[in-house]
Parts: sequence; C-alpha cells; structure tokens
Amino acid sequence: MLLTNFVVEEGLMNGAVGTIKDIRYCSKEGPNSTDEDCHLSQYLVVEFPDSTLSECLVNGYDSKHVPIPVVQQRCERKCCSVHAIPIWICKAITIHKCQGMTIGVEPVTTKAGTHNKHPFKRAVVHLPPSGGKVGSTPGLDLVAFSRVTKLEYLAIGNRMEDLNCKKILKIGKSPVYAKRREYFTKMKLKAETSQARTKSRITQLDPSQNKTYDGGCQFLLD
Repeated sequence: MLLTNFVVEEGLMNGAVGTIKDIRYCSKEGPNSTDEDCHLSQYLVVEFPDSTLSECLVNGYDSKHVPIPVVQQRCERKCCSVHAIPIWICKAITIHKCQGMTIGVEPVTTKAGTHNKHPFKRAVVHLPPSGGKVGSTPGLDLVAFSRVTKLEYLAIGNRMEDLNCKKILKIGKSPVYAKRREYFTKMKLKAETSQARTKSRITQLDPSQNKTYDGGCQFLLD
C-alpha cells in the first residue's frame, strides 16, 4: 500500500494498493554492494491496477508499473525525519481504505504479462456481533458488501451462531442510517437550490437580448 500522495488524479495516492514487481539498486551488486550509499534499494517497481497513467515510466513495463523512490518523511512535530520507501506490506485492508475500490477476478493481459485488473480478488466482511452497536460510521457494511463485482467473490466472516437473516436484513435500516439519509437528502436539496440560483444569476449577466447561461459564462470569461 502506498503511504503518500504522488499523482492523486492518476490514482497514485495514499492508500493505493499494488504489487511489487522489482527492486532496483544504484549498482549491479544490489544489497551486497560494499558502497554505503548503494546497498539500499533505490526504488521499487510497483504495479498499481487502478493507475490511469498513460506514459510508461519504467523500461520493459507498461504504464501500470510505477517507480516508487525513497522519500524523506518527517514526524508530526517536524523535528526529525527518516528516508524510506513509502510502501507497506498489505495483505488486507479496512473498510475505510477500500472505499471506491473494486474487488473481483478479472484477468488482463498486457505487454508485461497477465494480471488481475483489481488490487484484491475477494472480500471477507465481518458484521458486528449480536447485541453490538452499528458504530459511529454508518454505511461501512454497505460499502464492504458493494465492493465486489460478483457475489462469488464475497464471503461473510462471522461464525454461524452469530449470523442470521435478520441481521443481514437490518443493514441500512437502523436509526443511524435514517439520520444519514435525512442529512444527504437535505444537502441534495440545498445543492439543487444553490445551483439553480447561481445559474440564474450567471444567465442575467449575458449582455445579449436573449439571455442564456452560456452567454453569462462567456461574459465572465471575457
């Protein structure tokens, strides 16, 4: 998992998951080098399935393979620092980290070979135990269940005695979810009202007799 933001708009941000394909050193001896500055890795070649880069950055690899170099990272107080490659081993992730992610088996063949299109092939969801609270972040279980492309890639990790249809049917129906939906409904209404008011004001700026929104935008640009 990438631990820093590189090119966010291209999918290379904190939390992006990929597969390490190669370790590059500044000398051919690699980790066996006697040079103090060359025995550590210079950068990693990591395949990020969700990367949208169009340019190939590493010879012999497609644009999904990105070089991740050593960077300087400072502590919260900014008083000390460490030089390291911002990568963590990531065999599994929390629901918070998988928001927006697609999970499933979808082989893709490129010049570099055949690989899975998505970072993870399967998802195992653990529901709160019987009598447990839904939690302070409503919608997490729905996020987890909706990541997979097919039902066969999803499993529920609870023990059988702690699982029943009633628990599953309650997803999205608790008072916390109701408050969340109410909030989003209010925000949507406010957004629509604000957009209509702003569009009307921009339309009035059109100097022509037949005022249009596009004409008002052009007036602002000029």
